[in-house]
Amino acid sequence: MLLIYGVVRGLGQSTPHGIILEVAGALLGRYYFHKRFGAMWRQYAPVLLAGFSCGMGLTGMFAMGFALILKSLSYLAY
Repeated sequence: MLLIYGVVRGLGQSTPHGIILEVAGALLGRYYFHKRFGAMWRQYAPVLLAGFSCGMGLTGMFAMGFALILKSLSYLAY
């Protein structure tokens, strides 16, 4: 878990409001999800992070492609 938090902080996402959410997520994972899912939670967390990152990337690329298509259609003169 420390590796994941270290990589996220190292990517330049250590803004003041982001640190508060990061600590809140770490406490939630430690005390709530670890109690609920047991020792397997430490294996689930990296998979959830990878799925979330992949989904955010796909959503961003879809939105960017949609925006480019709309901008290219707005300049047609017909």
